[in-house]
Amino acid sequence: MPDAKPAIKYVVISDTHFGAATSLLTRVRLSTNRPHPVQPTPVLERLVACLRTLIPDGPLESKPTLILNGDIFELALSEMNLAGMAFLRFAELVFPKDGEPLFSRIIFLPGNHDHHLWEMARETQYLDHMSKPRWRRYPDPPHHATTLFLDDTKLAEIPPAQFLVKLLRHIPRFDGVDADIRTFYPNLGLLSDDGKKCLIVHHGHFVEPVYYLMSTLRTMLFPKRRKKGSYPPHVWDVEAENFAWIDFVWSTLGRSGKVGPDVGLVYELMHSDQGRAFLVRNLSNGFADAFGPRWLPAKARAMLWKLTLDIASERAAGQVESKKAGSVPLNPEAEECLKFYLEGPLHSQMCVSRRPGQSQVPADQEMPDDVTFLFGHTHKPFQTRRAYDRDKYKSPVMLHNIGGWIVEMPAPVKTFGGAIVFADAGLNTAQVEFYRESKDGAEPASVVTGPAGPNPLVAHLEGLMNANLPAWDAFTTAVEADLPDRRRILKAQQTPPAR
Repeated sequence: MPDAKPAIKYVVISDTHFGAATSLLTRVRLSTNRPHPVQPTPVLERLVACLRTLIPDGPLESKPTLILNGDIFELALSEMNLAGMAFLRFAELVFPKDGEPLFSRIIFLPGNHDHHLWEMARETQYLDHMSKPRWRRYPDPPHHATTLFLDDTKLAEIPPAQFLVKLLRHIPRFDGVDADIRTFYPNLGLLSDDGKKCLIVHHGHFVEPVYYLMSTLRTMLFPKRRKKGSYPPHVWDVEAENFAWIDFVWSTLGRSGKVGPDVGLVYELMHSDQGRAFLVRNLSNGFADAFGPRWLPAKARAMLWKLTLDIASERAAGQVESKKAGSVPLNPEAEECLKFYLEGPLHSQMCVSRRPGQSQVPADQEMPDDVTFLFGHTHKPFQTRRAYDRDKYKSPVMLHNIGGWIVEMPAPVKTFGGAIVFADAGLNTAQVEFYRESKDGAEPASVVTGPAGPNPLVAHLEGLMNANLPAWDAFTTAVEADLPDRRRILKAQQTPPAR
């Protein structure tokens, strides 16, 4: 009797950046380089066509859960309505009016670029809590993290993803799908039935030091309150100390009226030498007029400020290039931060139960034998195993980074690409790399085997891809045709405006 084919239970996608002009999944008006998401892009259409070759036809209850793992919406540099419209084009394809839906339900994890949707969700939940007579003298304090593990019997405790729910009500075919979309943040945990295997999904922003900036400043300003160089040990404290900073810069500032587009322009100009020179020149002249030393001539003050800002901008540029154009998926700083997050806040959340409003209570919970950590954020897909503290993780942790769908650099960089991770009921995972940038355009899609070991899901997906090669070839062709336009738009964004 032949072995049963693995049934896909979860599909995880990240960093679509719907609404961004440089996203391969957002249609733009090429005459203006502005998002115009009234139709799907050819890449988006081909992407969903490829997904249909991997997810078999069948009853709705047999369909997998779609996990949207952060930066799904570009709210830092795009208006919310444009991001929502671009997402609807995706939803219309996966929940077609005259066809089978691809997924039975959706779970949403916000990232840094759509962090504001987490703020909306948790504040809505808190207002709901305030309206109930279950508290007596004092209400619970606001929550800055959800419970970790997915438990269908306790979904009512998880805040709803109201923005997605309202959007998807415009999709007729979505009526038959589970509309109870919940928002997990910053981590989602999936456990196998025997509890020995665990899949953790996290957007990935907390693997970079910049997202701990407020914690860092607190330590610098009040060194006696925390050991120098350390971050909060618990995930809810990490978010509580840094949420306003993350929300302001990556989810709010770029949408601030007429200032918003200028903020976006500054962000893009920092990515090119010409753009940085433009910003430094304007800032140094402005600072020379506003600040001293007054005993120096105006030109000398401007030169002094230019020297200072040149040093600062070069350092910022070095950080940008280190993150984006490096030949490795994670730079050493990010590697260290990833290690801290897994051994600190994440491990604490896995082993500690916390009731809202109460102190942390150690839970008598055995750590799973096999832990997989899945994240995006960097837009650089990779798959590997890393050994961490043996007192905390019994075996090396399986790492999946699923890349992204946005063009980051004006020239091809092979470390960038987009992938999707599939998981079966036993939490075996397989990473399908849909595209990777190359000097010739894009590398063909493939299943990344990596160090996962024997895995029936990998062989299953490879067989489906080989049986449907025309669909995958059409996807690669669409990516190669679209990449030049996105790079042209990016170069235009990084070019200083005419004087």
